[in-house]
Amino acid sequence: MNYSETVDVLTDFFEVALHQILYIREVYPSELFEKRKKYNIPVQMCRHPLLNKYIRDVVAACKPEILQGNVERMCILITTVQMVPLERFVFELQAHLPESGHQAQDKGKGAMLPENIVSTLSPTDLEHCLRSFLIKLNTCDAFLLPNPKEEMTFTVVIERREEGEPSQPSDIRPWVPAIVSEQSGGISKASIIPLRTMDTGIFKMQLLVEENEVKSKFVSTPSS
Repeated sequence: MNYSETVDVLTDFFEVALHQILYIREVYPSELFEKRKKYNIPVQMCRHPLLNKYIRDVVAACKPEILQGNVERMCILITTVQMVPLERFVFELQAHLPESGHQAQDKGKGAMLPENIVSTLSPTDLEHCLRSFLIKLNTCDAFLLPNPKEEMTFTVVIERREEGEPSQPSDIRPWVPAIVSEQSGGISKASIIPLRTMDTGIFKMQLLVEENEVKSKFVSTPSS
């Protein structure tokens, strides 16, 4: 698989993972979701058309930045409606794209175009890796406190490489600056739990979750 094909698979995975996180962490009622199958395992997908469109649009907006190798982290932040952070699911991305590859992408030189950078994983192997990420997500209830029963919401945040070139002019970019609490380090007292890592030869990706220690004030610790 080349670079662009790998990005296609990853962005498709991010859409599935976002639905799964919203379901597992009970951001929305379970009645809003229906069971589907992806990577040969059961997954949950929201049935609400407006939320589905929002998720598709967010992932589509991420894709050009990922293609450029600009994204360091893609984060799903779960908060109360008062914007108190509860949990932060973080996909850390490291693109193995040579610096000259960015330049060639802009100038149209074939030698270093993403299509000429090939993954060390076959499509089947990559799907197996992504399936393991989803399976690990399904177990996160075992090591995270339950979220409060009150209404919650979520925000998608991307953190860009400082030296990365914007994929679009600033006046048409679909992103707004994140507030401090939405950024890395924005949760001052957080437990950090690594979940899964993979390296395709094109991208290295790690999934971790940050849990705000103040969440215990909203919920009771599960009985043993």
